[in-house]
Amino acid sequence: MTKITSLFYKLVCYSCCAAIVFYGFGFLTNSVVPKAIDTNAQPFTASAFVLNFLLLAFVVLLHRAITESHIPEKFVLFFSGEAGRSNSVLVMSLAGAFIFWQWQGISGTLWDVQDSPLGTLLTILNLIGWLWLIGAKLIKQYHSPFALNQVAGLDFLPWQEPSLMTVSEPAPFNPFAQPIKLGFLAVLWATPTMTAGHLLFAAVLSVYCLSKRHC
Repeated sequence: MTKITSLFYKLVCYSCCAAIVFYGFGFLTNSVVPKAIDTNAQPFTASAFVLNFLLLAFVVLLHRAITESHIPEKFVLFFSGEAGRSNSVLVMSLAGAFIFWQWQGISGTLWDVQDSPLGTLLTILNLIGWLWLIGAKLIKQYHSPFALNQVAGLDFLPWQEPSLMTVSEPAPFNPFAQPIKLGFLAVLWATPTMTAGHLLFAAVLSVYCLSKRHC
């Protein structure tokens, strides 16, 4: 790629990423966006559960493939080198969009404290979680330009390109040493209304996040 073409491609990839992050906020908070996690929620059915689980498993496996080294060489090359970070951001952004598009809301309320002080507190914690997550991710990428550890494409620095793929290893969760995980968990769980569908989404991604050295 020429420098101009490469810059344009990066701008497109990171614009997609920013759009998905914004949509993800609306999706999890049931606001702003036309289709959220609980939109048109229906009573529990095996088909909806299996579909949603497969969607999450697809994104988890895709992210794991991008961040692992024991995968086919051609796949590694696509996510390394000059355009590697941009490719990975674009692919994960498209994967996130696919989940938002195909997600089936599942009703059944575990808790609903929307109109209470606790609901207000959870809403505030959720907003803080988003700011914490994005801020921690930006700081991490600034200091660790060779890391590639995004769950939904939260890498905003297109001038930083990874030269090697990283291998993630399980590690005990330490919220102070791993602030990205703390923000990610707050985003998933700090909600005034927890439905069965939201619980499935939060549980699967939390297990994957906690199983990795870097979320």
